[in-house]
Amino acid sequence: MTGLGTVALTRGAGEADFAGQRGAHHYIHSTAHPLGDAHTQDTMAFSALRGTRPTAETVPLDRTEEAYR
Repeated sequence: MTGLGTVALTRGAGEADFAGQRGAHHYIHSTAHPLGDAHTQDTMAFSALRGTRPTAETVPLDRTEEAYR
């Protein structure tokens, strides 16, 4: 794959379709896979190697329901 790839990491088996609808190229069901410290360090090393950066958005508490959708 060239360009950017998006990974969705959630705690629900039913979230795979939703993640795909939102543009995720890969989906990880976090309760079905062990996500311990070693995995986190591997992920950080991979991110540093590939030059990836997270995308995060800050939302005021009074807009959390809107942001969740």
